[in-house]
Amino acid sequence: MPFINSVMKVLLSATLVASSFVSIASTLVRAEGTNVGGTGPATGGVTSSTAAGQFQTTDGVAAILQIGFIPAGELSGDSKTGALQDDSKFNYEDTMFYMAPNKTADYLFRKEGSGFSVYDGGIKNLYGKNPLYPNSSSIHSKTNLSRKTLNYADKAVDSNNYFEAIIAQALVNINPSNANRTLTGTNGDKPVGTALKTLIEDYISNRIDNSDFDAQVIGALMFNDYLNLIKECGIMTDKSYNQYEQMMRDAFSKKELVLFFQTVVGISVKDGNSPLSRDYAFIPMHDATEWYLNIRKQARPNDATLKGLSANREAEAVAKGGASSADQGSLSPYKENGNLPFTFRTYARDYYSKTLKPVTSAVPLSDIISKNPFGGWGFQVWGYGEEYSKKPAIDALLNVTVVDKNGDPTGEHFTEPVRGWSEDNKRFLSELTQYSDKFITAGMTVEHDNKTYEILPDENAKFTLVDKKDLTDNLNKSELKVSSKGEDGVVSVPSKAGTATWFIELGYDTPEPLSLHKYLGGDSKTGGSSSVDNKYENSGKNIFSNAQLTLYVKVLEDSTEPVETEMEVPQWRLSQYWGNISPEVTNSSRFSLSLPIQSFTDPKLSPSGSQTFSLVDPDLSNVPWAISRAKLFNDTLNKNISPFSTLASFHESGDLLAVKDNGSVLNTRLASWVNNFKLFDGKIGSTSKGSVDNKTNVKKSTSFAYGVKSPASEYVYSETRYKSETTYDAKGKAIGSHLLPYSWSGTASQSTNSSDYEISVNFKHYIPKDTLSTKKFKPTSESENGLYWQTKQSEESISVYPEVLMGYDDASGNTSVAFTAGEKVRSIMPVSYNQAKFIDLDINPVVTGMSTATDSAAKALAARLNTNKDVIFKGSATTNSFDVKGDLEIKTFVLDIGSSAYKNSWTQAEYNTDAINDGYLAEYATKKQGTGKWQVSFDVDGKFIINGKDFGGQISKVTVEQKSTAVKEYALEVRGGRLIGVNGTRDLSSVSQELKDALARMHISTNENVFNTFESGGGDKLTDTKFASLAGTVRGSNDIAVGKGWYSEDSSLLVVREYITLFGIPSFHYSDKLPLEVTPDLVAPIDKNKFFSVGALGYTKLHLEAGNAELTADSSIGQIGVEKSPQFIVPNVSIMDSFGSVQ
Repeated sequence: MPFINSVMKVLLSATLVASSFVSIASTLVRAEGTNVGGTGPATGGVTSSTAAGQFQTTDGVAAILQIGFIPAGELSGDSKTGALQDDSKFNYEDTMFYMAPNKTADYLFRKEGSGFSVYDGGIKNLYGKNPLYPNSSSIHSKTNLSRKTLNYADKAVDSNNYFEAIIAQALVNINPSNANRTLTGTNGDKPVGTALKTLIEDYISNRIDNSDFDAQVIGALMFNDYLNLIKECGIMTDKSYNQYEQMMRDAFSKKELVLFFQTVVGISVKDGNSPLSRDYAFIPMHDATEWYLNIRKQARPNDATLKGLSANREAEAVAKGGASSADQGSLSPYKENGNLPFTFRTYARDYYSKTLKPVTSAVPLSDIISKNPFGGWGFQVWGYGEEYSKKPAIDALLNVTVVDKNGDPTGEHFTEPVRGWSEDNKRFLSELTQYSDKFITAGMTVEHDNKTYEILPDENAKFTLVDKKDLTDNLNKSELKVSSKGEDGVVSVPSKAGTATWFIELGYDTPEPLSLHKYLGGDSKTGGSSSVDNKYENSGKNIFSNAQLTLYVKVLEDSTEPVETEMEVPQWRLSQYWGNISPEVTNSSRFSLSLPIQSFTDPKLSPSGSQTFSLVDPDLSNVPWAISRAKLFNDTLNKNISPFSTLASFHESGDLLAVKDNGSVLNTRLASWVNNFKLFDGKIGSTSKGSVDNKTNVKKSTSFAYGVKSPASEYVYSETRYKSETTYDAKGKAIGSHLLPYSWSGTASQSTNSSDYEISVNFKHYIPKDTLSTKKFKPTSESENGLYWQTKQSEESISVYPEVLMGYDDASGNTSVAFTAGEKVRSIMPVSYNQAKFIDLDINPVVTGMSTATDSAAKALAARLNTNKDVIFKGSATTNSFDVKGDLEIKTFVLDIGSSAYKNSWTQAEYNTDAINDGYLAEYATKKQGTGKWQVSFDVDGKFIINGKDFGGQISKVTVEQKSTAVKEYALEVRGGRLIGVNGTRDLSSVSQELKDALARMHISTNENVFNTFESGGGDKLTDTKFASLAGTVRGSNDIAVGKGWYSEDSSLLVVREYITLFGIPSFHYSDKLPLEVTPDLVAPIDKNKFFSVGALGYTKLHLEAGNAELTADSSIGQIGVEKSPQFIVPNVSIMDSFGSVQ
């Protein structure tokens, strides 16, 4: 900051000159608290898909700072929420100036096509053009705005105008190294409110050198040069300027001015070009919020939330007002307003409303809208205020005794002012009239010599209250009489057990501030009881004294010993993340400068002021099991470094990701057939086979040293030194000497100390149980008409490395899960399932008689039997045929490992599913040499069925060759030794009934199953709800649950292979003869008139057999593939009795 440094050089010189006029300097100004601040932008996504032609806002392209002095009105350091809602503060645009934080924003603001608008029941174009509404007219020309537009920040810092240069420096301080900085504080930059707050504190309200005189000079110079700009820029004519100047100077002298800030938002019309090529309408944040909120209220007139919102609470309005959608852009009222709420609401909520915030004693700096509902503007109280003559003040000190861990004093004592209550804070007793003003309060830490000490609790901490000119006068008196004696007070530190603050209430723990004011010689016009003495009434016109309160506390000695921390990675995790390795105790890293001081006259340090340090991660290059990043806790990287402050300490620790590294901790690796990747840059790899690791615990320890790095590679210290110069007369004779000042500079040496921790991590490991004996199952079989099935357990086993689900954290603490390779191979004795089934049958039996009756009696018999079939004489020869369509389907279901590569790697035995299938097929068929095809020889038998009895029949053997073969596979999902899914579906009820039967008979889906060797529920009881939830989602099973053993063995490589072989069923034709003797009811009558009086329906039965597969198709009962229907009629007449027509 070249200009600011030059200003400070002048001011420091002025301070030395003014030191002779202490009585004057001490009555000039009291430093006020800052009334402006900013909060960091929100993280997360923002709306960007604005439709072409609609209005669009962004955070990085165009946002300008509006600044100027205005009458305080309702604004003060004590303003409450109601006062801050008064919108009169926005009525002074005509005396505002504008400055851009970067060159690009400055260019867009000055563009001929850009303009400046406000909202007053509608958008009004104040200066220049309005690209949002190109046909709108302007109230003032763009020239008027140009007069009030200052140089952009990087250029303005070299201005000779104090107002312009100091505001510019604040903008540069957002990020001095980023020329493209914005007001919003994105990418790690400060928001503009923070930069302004820091500059005001450093040079005006809370100066490093505690010089109220210099603070007042800078305040006055800024105000004077602001008035100069008003005049020089031609904003007012001479007459109006003179009246304005007088009004403003009167307000300044009475401290009734504020320096006002507001963010001005750039809004453009989205087109197909870069945002940098567009023209912009710049609108102050308050006006833009009012415009946005009015649109939303028009769109949702009955919305109770919107009704309760006001643009005078900007941050609350944009946080609760909601946004429109992209699709609503074509609807009123969004259409005529460019769908402004679509992007503006998001950017206003997450960025613009956080750039600036007003801060008072009643309204804190906070992005929580319930605490601070305002945004996009701020202010700073400005001016001299009344003089301090005869205004006793009170300061507060901590008298600190350092003790060791046993509570014994170490001999070290020091005092430190209570922050905000030092002598330079000028806490005037006469002004401590508000209840909140009377509390001297602080936290349970105290800093001394760049060390932070923790104050030890003490329920009876002593404090003293004395007259600073008469330290023997204890002011803690029941009556403030000179003759009275006071007593030391007692308070509890902290004020309440479990809290982190202590306080002393003036007027409760001590006499009232107004009474102390009078007793110490304060102005009589300020209050005070008549019963209170004025101790200094007769001591002189300007004689008074101040009060000093001292609280006596104890702190633990500052230890540089490393903090020892032990951590544990549970059995079920591959890695564990901790956001803070030492949440209970935080060590400090330190940076210090050693200055080559000699005179310490006019000392300077370059660079100096607020410095942003960086953290240094610990060197863990030789510690593969740990990943750690340095982090600050309850601290900031911004430290003030100056000749008066050469030490900086940082509450520094770090996070930790502890990894079960394969090289140094455990050999647990990912299952390559499920998760074929590596974790943590290969620290945890993958494998096709697990390996047993017989360690239940692996403890690793190492030192973590977290450091800091200064932003400057070199600090140059300079001071004024003096050298003696001898004076000679004309003859060369020495007649005297005098001292001549000269500027000396040299390099200050830097040093740092790390924040050290000794970290031990216990990596827990579960060793799986040994494999159990494989479960034995007896062969089973069952036969029914058309179906035969059987099961056999293989004499050979298959070996499987199970998958074990484990959790892991990444370096950001996000938890995931992955399958690791089981350490112990598991044996399975599969049970195969075979079935032979006659399918798709259509059997059509036909019986043709050689001798049939066709006369009327025979026809009457057929009619009585309700059939049109032929009436065939007993004893007649017949031709029988069974026209058969259908197949014999032989299926074999066999368990196997789906990947031949893994099967060959894992299984030593000769377990072959093709051979198992061939073995079953051999029970039904023979394999033809040469072709390799299977042939089935069916035993075929056909019979007559008359009156429920079998007659006749012929047995034949018919050979057919295989019709087709096919193989299917079903992928199994086995979790903890239990089948939960088939072919990707976990709804087992949805699989075919045939497959259900096969899985059950193979003892795959049953409780007693072939996976009995898989371990489930082992290991430590799970306490990790996140892991349990992820496990349930990934595995589709809830057997891994909190409170149960976490270890469960799974498999996703097992398949059931289904072999299908089809054989066509042959038709069967043969000759036969109806018997002469059938059943008693069909005996031929003696009376020939009774011929054909009785008859029976004739049926057929086909029987097929191949191995254990049998089929019976009986047309008398309609079995498999054949209809229940007669094929002929048998009368009570044989061919021997026939006398009628015989055919």
